[in-house]
Amino acid sequence: AMASAETTADQNITVLRAPRSAGTAARGPITSPAAVVSALAMASVALAVADGRPSLPHLLGAVLVERFSTACYEAASRGTVALIAAPEDVPRVVAGLEAGGQGALVLGPALGGALFQVSRFLPFVADAVSYTVAAVCVRAMRADLVAPGDHAPDRPGDRPAGRGPDRRAES
Repeated sequence: AMASAETTADQNITVLRAPRSAGTAARGPITSPAAVVSALAMASVALAVADGRPSLPHLLGAVLVERFSTACYEAASRGTVALIAAPEDVPRVVAGLEAGGQGALVLGPALGGALFQVSRFLPFVADAVSYTVAAVCVRAMRADLVAPGDHAPDRPGDRPAGRGPDRRAES
């Protein structure tokens, strides 16, 4: 329970300061491809399991790729709540996301086990489908997923005042 409270507090702090943190590059170009890569990794496992003889190197490689892509997705999506939710709604939205995540941690293994009883490859198909749905949903968002002030300058001389080696005195 204490670890969960610490994680929730850390997520709240991350979301509240996210628009100005180092990881505030354009989120859409990171989250959607990361979800697609995770989907492809899990689809490859589903195909290997359906074929009947998944190799250990393939399974380990696919899990490594899936976990790395998921970590990139989660890192990029952390500040999205602060970009698309009103400031007064951020705690409620974060709480809802945390509840959904905790629910998935409880129900996911049971669902995976039930799917595995039906067919060995179904849990991996379900993972691939869920990552695909996430990628489609991110692509369907119409919100600008770039934090204010993080847009790249149009020309090399267009740096914000006080940043970089090209500081120019105003006259």
